[in-house]
Amino acid sequence: MNLLNIKESVLKKRNRIVSLIFCFIFAFCLLVQTGCKSDADNKIEVIRFWHTFTGKQRSIFDLLVDTYNATEGKKRNVIISPEYKSEDFVKKHFNESFGLTEGKYDYPDMAVISNELAYKAKSLNLLVCAEDYLTKQELSGYFDGFIQEGRIAGTDETYVFPLSKSSDVTIINDSIWRRFYNDNNVELNQWKTWNGILSLAERYYEWTGGKALIAIESLEDYIFAYSAQCLPVMIQTGNKEIKINTNKETLRGIWNFYYKGVVNGYILQTDNVVEALKNGEIAAYIGTPHDMSYFPDTYININGEENSLLISASSYPVANETRNVAPHGGTGVCVFDSGEKINKESYAFLHWFCTSENAIQFSTANNEISSYRPLYKKNSTTDYFKQLSVLDYEKYYMMSQSVRQVMEGKTYAPTGFVGYESFCNDLTSSLVKKSADGIAEINILEKNGFSRAEALEKVCDNSNFEGWYFRVIEIANQY
Repeated sequence: MNLLNIKESVLKKRNRIVSLIFCFIFAFCLLVQTGCKSDADNKIEVIRFWHTFTGKQRSIFDLLVDTYNATEGKKRNVIISPEYKSEDFVKKHFNESFGLTEGKYDYPDMAVISNELAYKAKSLNLLVCAEDYLTKQELSGYFDGFIQEGRIAGTDETYVFPLSKSSDVTIINDSIWRRFYNDNNVELNQWKTWNGILSLAERYYEWTGGKALIAIESLEDYIFAYSAQCLPVMIQTGNKEIKINTNKETLRGIWNFYYKGVVNGYILQTDNVVEALKNGEIAAYIGTPHDMSYFPDTYININGEENSLLISASSYPVANETRNVAPHGGTGVCVFDSGEKINKESYAFLHWFCTSENAIQFSTANNEISSYRPLYKKNSTTDYFKQLSVLDYEKYYMMSQSVRQVMEGKTYAPTGFVGYESFCNDLTSSLVKKSADGIAEINILEKNGFSRAEALEKVCDNSNFEGWYFRVIEIANQY
């Protein structure tokens, strides 16, 4: 072999060695890079969830979270970490944090908060919406009214995500209703309209010698639901703005039922409807289906005697039978912007939770309705309600009414805005005060020689309504 050939051979060997070295280095770097990526992908994300659930509902919630963490969460390298916080703590914490101008405040990744707090958080760009992480098809399964409530200030984006909601119904002392029904020419369907209830209440007042038939647990729900039944709704949203509609005819309808019902003695003003039911002060109330542990076993009848209390229920009354709208209430979940990964996983958990068949038990524990409509078409749900009808018939009756009116009609709750709670308090207080003043005026007139009929005619004249109407306008103009 000549020198040139030897030189070429050496060069070829050296190049091969160098190539092998580069390949080794590249492979090593690739392996390291792959290993780093794998570590990132396998990192377990802990997602903090502040909630306000208590009692049996909290127990079921914790169980569902454990189930998720052991199954879907494990697959997705996610752990949901629930933390109970009282409603007072949540309100104080977030209001303080929203007021900070410097520094960073401690926010959870998800939190159960009021619509007003959600509105404040959204205005500070702290929240992410469901539409960015769930498909239209996924969201289409949720009850429209529940989703609509969470679309803050007229946006098309859901920032308050519903797990479950309560829906008001008419709770009836069935023990006394059966006697009243048998002794009077009344019909069961009279419970379904505001005018029908007033007619029942007048007959009941005469039958009992001056007792109120009914009470309303939440005037806020009554006012807003009535406006949704008649249109226009009182709190209107659009173009990312809030407008308070003080339609005179709608307010007159609200006034005619409640004020006239109260001053006539047909409707009882009370802060404790269950206690009033127990004491025999009323035979029914319109409001939230409470857990049966809230209800007494007995009540005081019109003769002052103690009797067994049996509960039945009717749907929420309507002003316009063509618009079957019932109020719903309850808090929702907000997802705080914690980065793309955690945001995505937060909504993945919420959707899993709502679509889980066990969500029915979570909702029912607090006499609420699961937000995901298809659950109520599942055999497991039917079986669960059959079991409930045997174990707790009265609760089953109330829940069946709530579910039926949500499935067959619509529900409504106004979206939140800054000052919402104050507005509601001012609005309802004005109606309560006017009604109390009306009763006081009747008493004075009767002492001064007016008959009860004459006194009622005087306090129910248009001037009192006009006074309240202008007061409502004053309140609305403050917000």
